[in-house]
Amino acid sequence: MSIATRMHNGKKQWSYRCYYTDHIGKRKQKNSKWFDTKKEATKAEAQFIEDAKSSSGTKLKNVIKDYIELHKSNNKPETIEDKEYILYTYLEPLLDVKVDRIKPAMIKQILESDDIKRLSTARKNKIYIYFKGVFEHACNFYDLSRNPMRSIPSFKMTEKERMHEMTIYTPEQFQAFCDAIPEAKREYMIFFHLLFWTGLRKNEAMSLTFNDYDGKRVNIWRQLKRSSRSEFTVLKSPTSKRTVALDKATIELLNEQIDKYKGMPGYSADWFLFGGYKPLSLTSIDRVKKEAIEKSGLPYIRIHDFRHSHASYLIEKGVNMYKISKRLGHSSITITMDRYGHLLDRQEDEILDAIENG
Repeated sequence: MSIATRMHNGKKQWSYRCYYTDHIGKRKQKNSKWFDTKKEATKAEAQFIEDAKSSSGTKLKNVIKDYIELHKSNNKPETIEDKEYILYTYLEPLLDVKVDRIKPAMIKQILESDDIKRLSTARKNKIYIYFKGVFEHACNFYDLSRNPMRSIPSFKMTEKERMHEMTIYTPEQFQAFCDAIPEAKREYMIFFHLLFWTGLRKNEAMSLTFNDYDGKRVNIWRQLKRSSRSEFTVLKSPTSKRTVALDKATIELLNEQIDKYKGMPGYSADWFLFGGYKPLSLTSIDRVKKEAIEKSGLPYIRIHDFRHSHASYLIEKGVNMYKISKRLGHSSITITMDRYGHLLDRQEDEILDAIENG
């Protein structure tokens, strides 16, 4: 550490020079700007040294710069550009604040601003992810004790957005989808058939064993964990535990599954209805679905949309909403109404048209 002096425009000025170790362990030299008094230079030097001891005293803008630089090799140019835009634009009020001084409330205020409120949920969550990534970077490399984003929940999709994303297949479209699945993949067709005609959740159907099928209904009492083919978890809610009655066509198809597996060596009723000793893999299910969509020329559909298609069909047939709610395993009829109420509104329009044009 040393204090240097110079004459500038007839006045004496002071600056300091010191060595420090940065957040990645590299030894560096700091040459300060010039100050009008020695006291100012000495004070600034002491503050810099204190901040260098605790790298969490680094300003947010420097953490962002380092964060973007670190990920440049793994990101596409457009991703880097978007990151820079999001972080420097929306975090602008905090750029000159030291990361260890940034509180969750300060970030929450930004996320609740009008500039962000008007965006789609997908865009909001991209902002959320980049914010979280920057502060996690500060935890990993700048000694920040806790990521302030952990106290802030991500954004939930609005019901309007959820409905916009939902794809509904009619029974005729679903049959075309099934017809596009080759005979060699018939078990997958039966799996999709069960989803479409019962409204079961994907993980509920994947967890079913032959013990859970009595020839008339299936017993839903557990579900496979996500990304697992051997671990189970509790159902989404207590009301998700239910028995679901089956139509004749579905019963015939499930009986096919019994005939297929019961003659195999080591067969047990504990085997899975779909897959036998191990349940079908989600990757294979998605692949068969994708191929059938491409072959049939139908609109893209998510697996969960088979559940929505089932609910839509029941509503169209005039089934009581309470019964639909029980069949789907919703925790309350309110959830069912919130999710599918717009389909009822459509029916009301048809009734009025019939009255006025009758």
